[in-house]
Amino acid sequence: MNKFFTLLAAAGLAMSANATVLWEGEFVMDGSAEFNECFCEGTDWASKVAPALAKATDKSKLVFTYSEVSTDAENPGQIELVVKVGPSWTWTDLVAWKDIPGKAYTYTLDELTGDYTVLEVMQERGFIVKGKNATLAKVELLGEGEEGEGGGDTPVQPGENIALWEGEFVMDGSAEFNGCFCEGADWASKVAPALAKATDKSSLIFTYANVSSDPANPGQIELVVKVGPSWTWTDVVNWENISGTTYTYKLDELAGDYTVLEVMQERGFIVKGKNATLVKVELALDGATKPVDPVEGSVLWEGETVMGAWAGILEYKNIPENTQWKAALMSRIDAGDKLLFHYTDVSTDPEAPGQIQLAAFTPDAAWAWTELVKYDNITGNTYTYDITGDPYGDFTDVEMLSERGFAVKGQNATLVKVELIKKGAGVENVTVDNTIDFDAPVEIYTIEGRRVMEMTPGHIYILRQGNKVTKLAR
Repeated sequence: MNKFFTLLAAAGLAMSANATVLWEGEFVMDGSAEFNECFCEGTDWASKVAPALAKATDKSKLVFTYSEVSTDAENPGQIELVVKVGPSWTWTDLVAWKDIPGKAYTYTLDELTGDYTVLEVMQERGFIVKGKNATLAKVELLGEGEEGEGGGDTPVQPGENIALWEGEFVMDGSAEFNGCFCEGADWASKVAPALAKATDKSSLIFTYANVSSDPANPGQIELVVKVGPSWTWTDVVNWENISGTTYTYKLDELAGDYTVLEVMQERGFIVKGKNATLVKVELALDGATKPVDPVEGSVLWEGETVMGAWAGILEYKNIPENTQWKAALMSRIDAGDKLLFHYTDVSTDPEAPGQIQLAAFTPDAAWAWTELVKYDNITGNTYTYDITGDPYGDFTDVEMLSERGFAVKGQNATLVKVELIKKGAGVENVTVDNTIDFDAPVEIYTIEGRRVMEMTPGHIYILRQGNKVTKLAR
């Protein structure tokens, strides 16, 4: 592989303000043995595709847009993306039959394939795309920060959110609905195109400020659609409590004889509430329900608490005195997430090992101490608590942790940091080992589990080297 060619290409002129269309047409993806489109040796390869790829960087993206995509759970629309690698041009999957979210699939050119980067292989040899239960309509190459021909209607990669509305609306429970996403000025230009990309794996995320935690007057949400020929007013969320500062609604339910997704895509939705102030509404595609705020990262607390012999205690509580409380992170806790506790000076004496006790507080007036972990040994320098969503008395660990926080005690160890690890991080049971040798080969993954070539400032990464795994914020 010509590395010099790759370096020259990466240093080339920046692409135009809009995406480069590599192909446009109509091709029914039927899953047949023959690959249905080829972007490596056809008539447009030399004149269009190769010159466009030569300008790409590892931050560029391929966007595959479809006109028809099956949402049948048994026969979903899917994509396979292939390159040919190495001296023997080995047939290599980059995307192995993944579901197409909405009407587009986005692939970022920042991965490795064998001993080469995807960017190197594509610049020299192009790529091949196959699929099933979908009709391909367009393939675009997007540079960093570029948009497709649809401008703000650029296809969104799974895991990213589309902001439908931001502002400040006090939810006072009045008869008039306080926010409308079906006929306002943004319906045709923003909300309807975003909902058109949604699937039954997508979610709406409502973010709030000033949510009342008073059990007698809690912050609540009502979510309404209009169903059928008579546009019948239909509750899909009937005055449910808002946990923390967000409420997530998955678009996988029925509303009478229709699916919620069908109704919302045609008619939108209406949201009402009380004892809370709505500040943002987002559409999370393909199941990305509670993303970690990239500005705050995942560190909840840092300091030094000497646990001694059950004498030291860290109370990480949602109270004004706790200046380290990360509302944007804690409110998004969900089943499948993890709390990661970092220690120093952990005793390995079997007679007096380093141990942890973890408790949460009930989200009611009592703030009752509820034990989640009782006197468990700390292995190495970290302890991981898996958040399950299971009930502990009248409340689940998700409800208690997200609304009220936790307390941690222990013995024979010093607590120095607590992190929240979102589900889907791609590395299970993360054990931190700070002996990663950056002069030797190391695998780098994003917090979502996608492998990348290098780290950039402002992001969190999982590093793997042999049997050592560590988490690092740049």
